[in-house]
Amino acid sequence: MAADRFTGGVGRDFLDAEGRNVRGDIRLGEPAAAPGVAWRCLPHTTDELLAADVDGLDAVLLAGRRPVAIAALTPLPAVSSG
Repeated sequence: MAADRFTGGVGRDFLDAEGRNVRGDIRLGEPAAAPGVAWRCLPHTTDELLAADVDGLDAVLLAGRRPVAIAALTPLPAVSSG
């Protein structure tokens, strides 16, 4: 993640077949209004998230329980306290 950019992904389980949000207002407009923050829907519905599905994303929000492939997970870098 670049220091000036944060990109979140939203699972397609929030959407109906026509791409409309069926879960109500999940308030993505508020963080998206902040400088350097963006979000996008994942490209397809899947039972397993692979690295390619989350490439370039800093966080993923899913509505339902989904198994996640270990290959898709990247450890967070250590944070310096000083």
